[in-house]
Amino acid sequence: MTTVMARSTATATARSDRDSTATLWFLISQAAHLGCGRWSLGDDGRLRCACGTVLYLYPQPADGAGSGGPGPPGERPRGREERMTPAETAGLAALVAAMCPSMHLEETTTDAWHLLLADLDVADTREAVIRLGHRQPRFDAADIRAEVRELREERLARDPLPLPDADPDDPHRYRAELLAIVTAIASGQRVRRTPAVPVQPSPAPAGRPRDDLRVHALRVPCPWCRAAVGRPCTVPRLGVPLRNAPAHASGLVTAGPAERGGGTPDGEPEDTPKSPRGCRTTHSSSPYMR
Repeated sequence: MTTVMARSTATATARSDRDSTATLWFLISQAAHLGCGRWSLGDDGRLRCACGTVLYLYPQPADGAGSGGPGPPGERPRGREERMTPAETAGLAALVAAMCPSMHLEETTTDAWHLLLADLDVADTREAVIRLGHRQPRFDAADIRAEVRELREERLARDPLPLPDADPDDPHRYRAELLAIVTAIASGQRVRRTPAVPVQPSPAPAGRPRDDLRVHALRVPCPWCRAAVGRPCTVPRLGVPLRNAPAHASGLVTAGPAERGGGTPDGEPEDTPKSPRGCRTTHSSSPYMR
């Protein structure tokens, strides 16, 4: 029993010596709240001052499957983004002060960081700080912004981009839905939709005038969307093929009138004989011709 108590005392002493510097810097960074009153730790892991400011955010076991750290990005579904507030920025500064004791954070650091981090997501910012703390002993708000950008780009590169449900012929609605999908994937949310696949022009089946016009328009480049020969017309600035129209009107005009009566798409003559060029034939009820 004496041996166990001695070992526990030695462990506690070593841990106290190791964390004493970090604790000191944390208290210095929160010197403005030392006179506010009692600090309380809530069930959500937030250390709050009597004035309501969040001084520190302790990691939850669910974040890292019981390890106390964040899980891999994109591994679990997330809700909507939560922007950084002054209280969240204060908690982030306290976390940085505890992780990097060599950084001398002033009382105005929280206000300055909030001006630079207010538009970022809380979870992304916290994960960026932890990633930076594993690599370097010192960093600033600009490094945090760059790490958040890299984190979101990694998610977009890993997950396939699905097609929006909006009609591509409505550019404003299509662009808005596409932006929402990109933002959700970059934030770590799960978007369950069919991934986008390249659309290739297919030969027009017989008996469908709409597809005949589409194939006819493939002969020339479209002057409106700049589609090359053999490529379907697309929505400008979006690059998705048209759905409600076979081609742009200017492309159909440039291609010229399509053959009627069953001509081949390449303009080859039918088996029906045609009159020689320059000959004029007149039909009348009389068996004689003049």
